[in-house]
Amino acid sequence: MNLDQNTSETIGTGIRRLRNLRSMSQSQLADRVGVTFGWISQIEQDKAIPSAELLSKIATQFKIPVHELIQNEESHMELKSRIKLVEVLLEAGQPEEAEMMISGLEPQPDLSDSDRLTIQIHLAECKYQQKDYDQSIEILRPLIHS
Repeated sequence: MNLDQNTSETIGTGIRRLRNLRSMSQSQLADRVGVTFGWISQIEQDKAIPSAELLSKIATQFKIPVHELIQNEESHMELKSRIKLVEVLLEAGQPEEAEMMISGLEPQPDLSDSDRLTIQIHLAECKYQQKDYDQSIEILRPLIHS
């Protein structure tokens, strides 16, 4: 079973998907790998990172190689780092540079809906910092209505 179905899938969302495919509860998986269901919940919500040992136990439960759990994490982390760089550029008062970074991020097919929303908000901030208030509002208007 491969995680290539969604390239923006994190370790946590991949574990959740595989667990659900096997009709397994968080408590069942937790019992089988020797942790609490709360820990599994934290991992699935990407609020915690499992150790290599725990990843190995989870992969064993799913009868898949460990690399299938982590293969998409690198590209996901790169996207998150690039979004963070946009935030740093905006905080530093460099909206033109931030906008150039955003133009490279927008066409990425593996962005989550949350990441797309974050990017749109950052783009509106770029326009605002460049005193293009009308364009900033036009970017935000569809977000407000949704």
